[in-house]
Amino acid sequence: FVCWLLLAASLRASWTIYYVMLAKGDTKSVFWLVILVNGLLLGFYPAGYHFLGLKGLGIGYLAMVLIYSVALCIYTQHKYRVSYSLRNFVILLGSFFCCLLTFLSVQIFSGYLEYVINVLIFTGVTGYCCWVLNQKTGFLGVLKQYIRKKN
Repeated sequence: FVCWLLLAASLRASWTIYYVMLAKGDTKSVFWLVILVNGLLLGFYPAGYHFLGLKGLGIGYLAMVLIYSVALCIYTQHKYRVSYSLRNFVILLGSFFCCLLTFLSVQIFSGYLEYVINVLIFTGVTGYCCWVLNQKTGFLGVLKQYIRKKN
C-alpha cells in the first residue's frame, strides 16, 4: 500500500502548476478541479479496495494522480498557455523513474539485495543532485570554505 502511495507522490510534483490558477484568482476552476479529484478518489478508492484490498487503495491513488496530473497540465496549457518546459518535464520523468526503480526493487527483491539496490539508487541520485547543484550554484566551493572556517 505505502509503496504505491510513494510512487504516486513522486508525480504530485506536477501539481505545482495548480498555483497558476490560484495566482490568477480563478476560484471557479480551482473548485471544479477539487471536485474532480474528490470524484476520482470516490471512484478509485472503493473499486481498488474491493478488488485488491489495501494494495488497491494505493493503486487507486496512483491512478487518480495520473489522471489529475494530465488533466491539470492540459487545462492550464489550454486556458493560460502555461506548461512545463522540456527541462522540467525531463526532471519530473527522471524522478519518477528513480522512484519506479526503487518501487520495483522492493517488489522483486527481498533481504539484503533489496537494501543494496536501494542504497545504490539513493547514492546515484544523491550524487547527481549534488553535481547539478554544484553546476548551478558552486555548492561544493561554498561547502569547502565553510569547512575551512570551522577548522
